Amino acid sequence: MNIASIGFGYLALGLFLINFLCVILIRPETNFWLTGVILWTALFFIVVLLNVMNSKTVNIQEVTYSQMTTISDTQELQLKQIREQKAAENLVLFRLLGIQTIFSCGWQFIGFSKTGKKYYRTAALTFMLLSVIYGLTEVLRII
Repeated sequence: MNIASIGFGYLALGLFLINFLCVILIRPETNFWLTGVILWTALFFIVVLLNVMNSKTVNIQEVTYSQMTTISDTQELQLKQIREQKAAENLVLFRLLGIQTIFSCGWQFIGFSKTGKKYYRTAALTFMLLSVIYGLTEVLRII
C-alpha cells in the first residue's frame, strides 16, 4: 500500500481521532500520559520499521539492475520512480510522527494542568523539545 497516495490531511485527522478516542477510553489521571507516550512510541517504531523496509526495497531493486549488463531507459525510469515513491512515503511517515509529537505535547500539558503530576511536566518538556526539533527539520526542509 502506498501511504503517500492517501491525503496527508486524512492521515492527520485519523491520527487525531485515534488520540481523542484513546484519551476518552483510558481511565482518568493517566489517560493523557498513556495516550501521548504509547501512541508516539508505537508510531516511532512504525516509522523506523517502514523506513528500513523502504530502503531495503530500493536497495534490492538497485542490486537487481546493477547485475544486468545493460539497463533500458524504462528500467532506469522505474528505479527513479521507486526511489521517489519510497522517499515520499518516508516523508509522510515522518510528518505523521511530527504531528503525533505535537499531539503528545498537548496531551502532556493538559494532563499537567489537570493533575499537577511531575511525570506530566517531564513528558511535556520532552515532547516540547521533540516538537521544536520537528519544526526545525521542517523549516530546514523548506529552505
